[in-house]
Amino acid sequence: MGFDVKLIPPQHVKPFVKVQKNDANDAIAICEAALRPNIHFVQVKTVNQQDLCALHTVRQGLIQKRTAQGNQIRALALEYGISFPQSIRQLTSQLPLELENAENGLTVVSRRLLSRMLETLIRMIDEVDQLEEEIKNLGETHDNWNALQSVPGIGPIVASALLGQVGNGCQFKNGRQMAAWIGLVPKQKSSGGRTKLGGITKNGNRYLRYLFIHGARAVLIRRDRRTDSLGNWLKALVVRRGLHKAIVAYANKCARIAWAVLSGNREFKMELAFQGI
Repeated sequence: MGFDVKLIPPQHVKPFVKVQKNDANDAIAICEAALRPNIHFVQVKTVNQQDLCALHTVRQGLIQKRTAQGNQIRALALEYGISFPQSIRQLTSQLPLELENAENGLTVVSRRLLSRMLETLIRMIDEVDQLEEEIKNLGETHDNWNALQSVPGIGPIVASALLGQVGNGCQFKNGRQMAAWIGLVPKQKSSGGRTKLGGITKNGNRYLRYLFIHGARAVLIRRDRRTDSLGNWLKALVVRRGLHKAIVAYANKCARIAWAVLSGNREFKMELAFQGI
């Protein structure tokens, strides 16, 4: 009918609902929220973005179940005096050896139970690997796929999740807005002209924040191997602010760089991202 449809986040509409919640009050609240000058609208996802988000949602659920299954196996085995490392890969390689060992104190029932649980765990691992392969294949259809992965700390999983959730980033005016939407900016308390900054807000997209933090941690762990401007910046930041704050700081910077890559449809260049460092 010629209308420009826009989506409003429910948390922005809720404060305008008066007294009771019904269709009439909801419609009035939506109209009031839409007329606000600083309202943040949600970009409508394409079918390709919906597919990426669906794959990531299922993958994350399987990872949580895989972790729970591995922890349950370790807990049951520990009841019989057998301990396993936290690594899922080492658990799947060492558990069959313990099941074959007749002198470790495991009963017939416990061996049969742990064997079934191991089969379930291996099946979960295979399903996660298959989903990651599908995510990579679908992500390769995007124009900015390789450009995003050229940023240190952004791999196939982070790049595909960002493409699925953000798209080309045109809904944000700058990289700081996207970093704030992810929840990688500090809390701000201002009064009487005084501004106090705290830890990150933890608002916004939790999944993307989780991925960016882990990607930044992987880069910080290997900072001593880097001899470029990024490595110098990270080393100085760790000395000045500590490792954990440096991880969040680089995750914030990584999100801003990713927005520049997406919005400008260009490759990542180290000399532009870390000028004068």
